[in-house]
Amino acid sequence: ARKLLGADAATKKDCCALVATTLNRETGKTEVVFVRVWTPELNEPLKLTETIQKEIIRLHEQYHVAGVYFDPFQMAAISETCRKAGVKMIEFPQTSRRVESDTRLRELSIGNNLSHYGDTELREHITSAVVKDSGERGLRIFKELSRTKIDAAVALSMSAQGTAELLAQSRASGMETAANPFYGEGN
Repeated sequence: ARKLLGADAATKKDCCALVATTLNRETGKTEVVFVRVWTPELNEPLKLTETIQKEIIRLHEQYHVAGVYFDPFQMAAISETCRKAGVKMIEFPQTSRRVESDTRLRELSIGNNLSHYGDTELREHITSAVVKDSGERGLRIFKELSRTKIDAAVALSMSAQGTAELLAQSRASGMETAANPFYGEGN
């Protein structure tokens, strides 16, 4: 099954997270199929080219990655290298798009349309996240305390949004071109 990655990059105070989701065609649920979190050491920033960049390219080479949703703030150079390796990189600014994706993630969770395999780091990041109403626009994930980590929850939010947009569209377009079984042969 095609996978969509959400990448939330940071080098110093926050973690760097990569989450993959896919659409389960049988259940219609968005499924978390991969989680990777890198935590910087004290006084030693993460090297994005050695961590998240290598992992994105590895996953692209080993699995069918439909695309990577990423925040261009920390990942502009990384995205160019990944594009050169054949990875579809989709900019996902942390503005109203995040409100849309965070709202969708909440709806998936409440509607029991999100499944995961029990990754403990993802669970910690999700339980550390606070959801706040951002007015008419929807909900937004925040951290309540500066020491808590929510980066995997943010990456999941972007990945789930990408799954809805890219993978659901490809499923719909496949349905449009399928032969209609209610007509006889040759129609």
